[in-house]
Amino acid sequence: MNRPAVRGVVAAIALALLLSGLFFACFERTTREEVVGASRAARANPYLALSRTLEGMGREVVLLDGPAGLDPLPPSYGTIFLPTRRTTVSSQRSEELLDWTRAGGHLVVVTWTLWDDPGRRPDPLLDPLDFRQRQVDWPPLDEAENPQGEDEKTSLDEDEVESLDGARDVAPLEDPEDAPWLDWEPPGAAPPDIVAFAWHGAEAPLHVEFDGRYVFDDVQGRAEWRGTGHAGDHLLGTRLGRGMLTALTDDLWLRNDRLGDADHAEMALRLAALDDRPGPAWIVVSETWPGLLAQARRYAAAPLLALLVLIAAWVWRASRRFGPILPPAAPERRRFLEHLDAAGRFHWRQGRGDVLLRASREAVERRMRHRHPGWARLPAPEQVERLASLAELPIARVREALSAEPASPGDAAAFRDTLRTLERIRQAL
Repeated sequence: MNRPAVRGVVAAIALALLLSGLFFACFERTTREEVVGASRAARANPYLALSRTLEGMGREVVLLDGPAGLDPLPPSYGTIFLPTRRTTVSSQRSEELLDWTRAGGHLVVVTWTLWDDPGRRPDPLLDPLDFRQRQVDWPPLDEAENPQGEDEKTSLDEDEVESLDGARDVAPLEDPEDAPWLDWEPPGAAPPDIVAFAWHGAEAPLHVEFDGRYVFDDVQGRAEWRGTGHAGDHLLGTRLGRGMLTALTDDLWLRNDRLGDADHAEMALRLAALDDRPGPAWIVVSETWPGLLAQARRYAAAPLLALLVLIAAWVWRASRRFGPILPPAAPERRRFLEHLDAAGRFHWRQGRGDVLLRASREAVERRMRHRHPGWARLPAPEQVERLASLAELPIARVREALSAEPASPGDAAAFRDTLRTLERIRQAL
């Protein structure tokens, strides 16, 4: 290779290195976040993040499409999350859920009705406990309620933490606006009401954001633990027999888009493991009505079975009447005289022989005018002679056929002879 070629290669390599150095000096690799929206599974299941979080912490999770999936009820050593409106849960079914709770289960429910709503549906689960939900205006705590401007409470006193088998107690967070994670405020909605839960063994309280518009009133004071914010109680829990029931004013903090905020995931795990429960968690994802087939199988099995038996019996009985198709009968051609004879017999039996006799005489007269026009002007005796000569019949017989009265109904032979005579004369013309 000559020297000019070597110098060109070296210059090209130097230029490439220079451009590469300038590129990496001016640009660097970065990561850009792009919002792609929820996946199809997350859109279909608002509690998908909750189920995966519990599974990730070693909990067995069973997702149910509707309350009908709780039939039969699971073993009473786990937790049932029932956040739906329970419109498909009957009073009898609600009593079965309470019996399941008394046997040792933990039932977590959400109420979606206000106590003072005129159109309110009864709540068989919470009405016996007298847990009444009401709506409040935000903010529930203003300067008139705190005129002294007391210092914010940042820790929980020991007398505010009560033991419930190593579980939890609650204290309010005095100023929710200082919470660094408070960035959720849909248009037209109240800001979240922050509730601080103190758990035994926890280094710090767990903070949960509830909807500040809805609170509970514990009328009978049956709640053994509660979650209280500025607006009021958002969580009430009590023991029923060997189990527990926890009522929530809303489930927004359990849904996919909110579970990662504050301490929501930790709080959900604590609820699932309340009293160190080892059992799985059943989560009712939606409120779906059972299908027609499911309803028929459950409530109309016996009538449907009887109907199927009747249909099978009818088919078997009807099948005995079926067989090969019969060949069509060969058509039989009848002579015109047979039809004429049948018509004549019908008229004769109906006493209308004069009609047939008159029609036959008119036929002879028309034929005579057509074939022998001059005969129509002849006297009657001469017409009879010529017709008798033409038909080769006696004159008396022709005269009787042309002028005799119809025979009586009993003299069928004489009537038939008269018609035969007239037909012979017509054919002779």
